[in-house]
Amino acid sequence: VIGLLGFWLSTGIYRVDARERGVVRMFGSFSDIASPGLNFRLPSPITSLVKVDVEQLRTAEIGFRSTELGAATRNLDEALMLTTDNSIVEAQMVVQYRVVDPKNFVFNTKDPEGLLHTSAEVALRSIMGRTSLIQALTMRAIVEAGTREFLEELLVIYEPGFQITEIKLQVVDPPDEVKDAFQEVTRALEDETRLQNEALAY
Repeated sequence: VIGLLGFWLSTGIYRVDARERGVVRMFGSFSDIASPGLNFRLPSPITSLVKVDVEQLRTAEIGFRSTELGAATRNLDEALMLTTDNSIVEAQMVVQYRVVDPKNFVFNTKDPEGLLHTSAEVALRSIMGRTSLIQALTMRAIVEAGTREFLEELLVIYEPGFQITEIKLQVVDPPDEVKDAFQEVTRALEDETRLQNEALAY
């Protein structure tokens, strides 16, 4: 009996890597945060352990999905959005984030990655709905900043334990049927701005 008890207790020894934190649950409730190195907890089923990488830069993709070969497939259900002037635009966005609170990351939401993905799509749609098509095509930095601010306000409600590090629009295009025409309009607007700057410089 003593030997079995000793073996059972020895299964509670575990190691946490330098870039990780260990979230210890006791009977399903939060118990402790384990630091890097060797640690001990009461073995299963009394406690359980979830290791969380707090240094990994994680990515959420909106409007597309990357494949294992490095290519990308469009997800038009997410990507097609309506601007404030009732024009349809295809938008693809990447959100980068990092875990800053392992406890909240494990306990506050059942699916933190899913929460981020849904919230980021809502934020981008909301900002696009306040932006004209021409602004969306030519002023990406403004759309990115507005989307980040909206998204961070949404996430405050849930306290998911991660922090947004960067938001980057990958694609902002009109639908394929009119893409060429809108690209010509965009180039003309860019030429107009360039000629105005040249004239002012002269």
